[in-house]
Amino acid sequence: MKDSNIKLGISLYSLTIDYFLRRYDLERCLATAQELGAEGIEIVAAMMVPGYPWPTAAWCEDFQKLLQKYRLAPVSYSAYVDMGLRSDRDLNEPEIVQFTKNDLEIASRMGFQVVRTQHAISPATLEKMVPYAAKLDVWLGVELHVPHTIHVPVWREYFGLFDKYGSDHIGIVPDFGVFQEYPHLPWFHQAAELGMRQKTLDVLCPLQRRGVTEEEALKQVPDLTDAERPIAHELFKDFHPAALEDIGPMVKHSRYMHGKFYHIDENFHDACIPYDRILPLVRDHGFKGFIASEYEGHQFDESIDATEQLKRHLTMEKRILGLA
Repeated sequence: MKDSNIKLGISLYSLTIDYFLRRYDLERCLATAQELGAEGIEIVAAMMVPGYPWPTAAWCEDFQKLLQKYRLAPVSYSAYVDMGLRSDRDLNEPEIVQFTKNDLEIASRMGFQVVRTQHAISPATLEKMVPYAAKLDVWLGVELHVPHTIHVPVWREYFGLFDKYGSDHIGIVPDFGVFQEYPHLPWFHQAAELGMRQKTLDVLCPLQRRGVTEEEALKQVPDLTDAERPIAHELFKDFHPAALEDIGPMVKHSRYMHGKFYHIDENFHDACIPYDRILPLVRDHGFKGFIASEYEGHQFDESIDATEQLKRHLTMEKRILGLA
């Protein structure tokens, strides 16, 4: 791969179906990442780390040996604040702080310098984590995921912290799913299985592409069925013009990004998320770090070959970035 500030990896979450059906174990997931040409990996700790959130020191050492065997960088330790850990109440702030401190320590022990968390960690709690991240020299990134944008109130608070403390130890992990514009092929297949008629899609999809509101669009389908109504709502709620102007502020405070995707066709094109416009902007704004391919098409069709999809996604990225 040509020299570049942008490195390409994969999230092992992409191999969820193979892993849970026991076709792949962790080592096979790592071997697949190497075979695909990924430079590094993200591991979803709750999914693949035995004994999470307290793996043994021996297991952590064995994991590092596997990374060395397959010549993969430990890029991101994907953590969760498990608010449902107790049956009687959500976790309180001291518990969230302790949970996150533990994730930082274990990630560091496993060789990771990035810990991806989610917005269950409040801005106030994130601020308390800054000294711990600094002590361990670990970067704690909050994932920006649909339905959020950088403009919602909580994210304005996060950005206030980034401006206050800098981005050496905290920041944003943009998930490219926030830029999904149009439905992907597995979405259409699932919609049909759930009862959406093709003639309804033929009316609604062009209206969605033109930016017509859901209310106005549904007036064009007087015979909309009860089965079609929630699918139509999803079409207008989940897909919208990509706010590419938000990429600059994201890059400023990011060291790691999720290359979310649902389907790449045989021509190495994503009809849902405009990678051909996103990646050049990420590069031109000076991003330095990893983009991890994160396949989630299994949520719509578990029969699709995730490895082939990852191969296509990495090929697409390399072509767009001139890394092929």
